[in-house]
Amino acid sequence: VVYGAYARLKTLSRQVSRDHILPPISWLVHYAGLPLASLQSGVNLAGFAPADLVDELWPRPILVIHGLKDEIIRFEQGEGLYEAAVPPKRNLWIYDGDHNDIINNSAVSREVRLFLENARPMPVI
Repeated sequence: VVYGAYARLKTLSRQVSRDHILPPISWLVHYAGLPLASLQSGVNLAGFAPADLVDELWPRPILVIHGLKDEIIRFEQGEGLYEAAVPPKRNLWIYDGDHNDIINNSAVSREVRLFLENARPMPVI
């Protein structure tokens, strides 16, 4: 189960810096932030893309939850992760949900519980 997830960290970095930080600092955050974080972690974070890795979950099921009004991680990111996943997969799009609404939503919690209670891996021959 993933809540408000992203498909590609580099794209997310660009979108968040552009949407939430004023220029020219937004440029600095995008072009220096990810390389500095990569240096600190010892991993190339610019290349980190859950959409490229999600198929490794197979044959286990995945539930992707995302709010269509997410102001931090755009809906397209969650949608991209869902599209990259292979079955068994399910989505739960919260039409009026922003970034935090999906976590504090009792209906979403019930759906997650049902998903986990009924989740079964795809049979492998």
